[in-house]
Amino acid sequence: MNIKRLLLPLITIILVFFSFSALHPLAKLLPTKEHIDYTLDTKGMNNHHRPPLFYLQEDGIFFVHPAREVNATGTFTFTSNKKLFFHFSIQKGSPVGNMLFVLKRNDNFLQQFLVNTKQDATFKTKVHKGDTITVTADPLGATSGDWGNLELKQYEPHYIFKLRIIPFLWAIFFIYLVGKGHFYIALNSYIGFLLTIVAEKVTFGALSFYDTIGYTVLFFFFAFIFTFIYQELKLLKKFKIATLISWIATILVYFIPIAFIVFATVFGKPINWNILFAIYQTNPNEAIEYLKSFIPIQYLIATLAITLFIGYLLWRQELKERKTIERSLLLFIIIFLGSILATNILKVRIPHLIYDTYMQYNADLNRLKEFQKQQKAANIDFNATKKEQGETYVVIIGESQNKYYSGLYGYFRNTSPNLKKQVQQNSLEIFKNAYSCAGSTMRVLSLALTEANQYNSKKYFNSPSIIDIFNKANFDTYWIARQGVDSPNVVSIVAHEAKDILDLVNGYNPDSNKSIIEDARVIKPFTKLISQKTQKNRLIIIHIYGNHFHYQDRYPKSFEKFKPAMPYLVGTNKKDTLYDYSAYDNSILFNDYVINQVLIQLQKQDDISAFLYFSDHGEDQVRHLGHTSRINSFTYEMAQIPMIAWLSPKYKERYPQTAKTLLEHNNTLFSNDMIYDTVIGLAHIKTDHYNPIYDLSSPKYQLDPNKAYTLHRRRLYTSPDNYIYWREHNAKLLKGKSFYSKLVANNTDSVGKLNEAWRLGFRAFKLNLYYMADKKSFQTGTDKYDTGGNLIDTLSYFNTQEINTLVLHLANLNSNNVNEILKRLNMLDGKLKIKNKAILAIENSSLLGLFKKSGWRIASSSKGNFILSDAKSFEKDKTNNPNANFVINHAFNLANAKLEKKLNSLAFTNDLQAKYLLVDLSSVYKW
Repeated sequence: MNIKRLLLPLITIILVFFSFSALHPLAKLLPTKEHIDYTLDTKGMNNHHRPPLFYLQEDGIFFVHPAREVNATGTFTFTSNKKLFFHFSIQKGSPVGNMLFVLKRNDNFLQQFLVNTKQDATFKTKVHKGDTITVTADPLGATSGDWGNLELKQYEPHYIFKLRIIPFLWAIFFIYLVGKGHFYIALNSYIGFLLTIVAEKVTFGALSFYDTIGYTVLFFFFAFIFTFIYQELKLLKKFKIATLISWIATILVYFIPIAFIVFATVFGKPINWNILFAIYQTNPNEAIEYLKSFIPIQYLIATLAITLFIGYLLWRQELKERKTIERSLLLFIIIFLGSILATNILKVRIPHLIYDTYMQYNADLNRLKEFQKQQKAANIDFNATKKEQGETYVVIIGESQNKYYSGLYGYFRNTSPNLKKQVQQNSLEIFKNAYSCAGSTMRVLSLALTEANQYNSKKYFNSPSIIDIFNKANFDTYWIARQGVDSPNVVSIVAHEAKDILDLVNGYNPDSNKSIIEDARVIKPFTKLISQKTQKNRLIIIHIYGNHFHYQDRYPKSFEKFKPAMPYLVGTNKKDTLYDYSAYDNSILFNDYVINQVLIQLQKQDDISAFLYFSDHGEDQVRHLGHTSRINSFTYEMAQIPMIAWLSPKYKERYPQTAKTLLEHNNTLFSNDMIYDTVIGLAHIKTDHYNPIYDLSSPKYQLDPNKAYTLHRRRLYTSPDNYIYWREHNAKLLKGKSFYSKLVANNTDSVGKLNEAWRLGFRAFKLNLYYMADKKSFQTGTDKYDTGGNLIDTLSYFNTQEINTLVLHLANLNSNNVNEILKRLNMLDGKLKIKNKAILAIENSSLLGLFKKSGWRIASSSKGNFILSDAKSFEKDKTNNPNANFVINHAFNLANAKLEKKLNSLAFTNDLQAKYLLVDLSSVYKW
């Protein structure tokens, strides 16, 4: 009997030490400010807008951005003795990247480091209480485009000792509660502790000793609270509901770390401020769709299993015979542990993160509400007037639409047939260079709907909204909501300033007809509203669900035109997770229908009216990342948005200069945080809360490409790594050159990549072909393990009559299959008539004769009318074969930010003597 009593504690101690050691949660290096104990003086540079900048960006990482002639300087004053680790680097995506960091200790020179995009620097030093370390970043006078990072960490002293003391405390805890018959309560608390430190580790990195002690105290506290419930509350014992109450309380406590772990596991990134802000802003319907779309079922099953297991432990505890912990001692323990937690001596970072973000979010909203309240009370007064009457302005805010999946922007599927027809009738304007100012709805609309933007240093919660301005100008203002307006967020606050709000989510029901689903519900109330004649001016804002996941829930079955396709259609590699775009494409098809119906109803009125549609942000469909405003997860695909406008004939008569200017700006860079000024400008409202330089319809509009930002100024949109921007920019540049007809889009081995080249204006393409003997067909790609689609299927999405040239590289041509390949090529010519457009790239010179006899043009490395050449051997080849046509077997990068300089270089000029030049698109597609 004594052996059994000793065996359980012994096994428990072994398991506690083993499990804690396996997780290895403590860190030798601590990155966070809380554990370094310093103050930072940046001498007025912490405005987060204009350089020089020096501020804490995240988790011990400082953003350092000097100005052209002013260094960025930060002075750290340390309040305790520490051993520190400094790491200097250039941030990914920096426009330039060349910076000199100089360190001084107490105003005495300490060290200096020159860093660039390929070379980081590390420095270790000890500081004493009162020491100052000054870090100065010098851009070396060349530019203000350097974005630097300083990562500051602290070495954890007595690391090995601290690593052992935590499981030792838990072992004592287990021994005590097991002796009192409360084993299941102790086990429940320890499971919660393990889940929480895992959540901490995936969120913040390894923990400090004090973090871990903090969570130890927290779960000791919970354990003794549960002990009190089971032991002292007689009423609960009588009705046997101690287990139920404890179980519910435990689930609420466990839910937070489980959510943090699942999020980090599924998305490969931790929850941070931006994500928590998005969570606070969401509504239950959106949250459920999020779970359906992105959280794998196995995680939900695992979470359910954990909660049931916890319930079982607590139920066993209620059945178990136990010794009583003396009441006064139990209360003393609870009060003592609770006091430690309440005095905030020990940091527990996840609860602090949740609390701090919620308080900040709530504070921002309260400031906005107070601003609105003060306006209504006339304590904050401003001017907004308009003399003309009888005008209507309609703004549709879309959701999650990447413009490159719209037929309006050249997508290979016709996802925008109705709006395309309007364009063909010259009644619709497409803006090709609009992009999003952030990667999440609220961060976009907090700027797009208020005077604040990325360039004027204003805060949204201290700025009038677009509704405020139009109300002040005596407009009738309407908000038609397909996204909820009952959640505590900036959009809800702005929407409720409208004089009339139609909530199609929770309130107003225009039609009980079940066939009218989702965004189509806006059509009937809008039609009714717009048909009511009035002499007053009107602003109608419609906020739709658009193309938000879950995509298949965004459209009715009748719009399921596009079916799941093979991966080669979108260009993903077969080694990756296969992902199909069809549901997203169908949602855009339905979106086209809804927008067109609204537009048709407006056009029927024959009034002075203007219409604007834009999406809040895009989606990264290729990588299946959706959208985010987190800087390390953001991609430029997420910033690609459509924007279209329509101006009625009577509007153009009244405001001809505005209409003309808006049209002239259809290819100008524009970030959607400037929607506020653009709509005010279109409406010709006179107000002191308007700036024409942010108004796309104004001749004064300007956006310097070198200062075009996204992610609320945290990322330069024209950064060299934005292949989308530079590819478009350089394509326009090359179209103006006389040699544009020589350019061949290189390696367009999928429909996705071929579509990109087609949209950019290319009509000459190089494809790699691999002959599949078993299928007797050509597959696009370079080998049988990495092939794309069937060549005929790939080309079927495009009008082959428009193709000028096809350079076809026969990847696996040899003497054994040459006759089969020639036969297949001749069959292809019979179907597609491509012989007069094709140039066969053949590396085996002994096989050239067969193809020449059949009338095929050949590009060979040594013989034939076309010579495959590279930049280095071009001059030699040209000398040896003066009458040959050349295909330069060396592609230049269309997405290169320095391509314009390359065009003027001597080597490239020599290349231009060739008949064809290959161009790499540098797209995200694998092929």
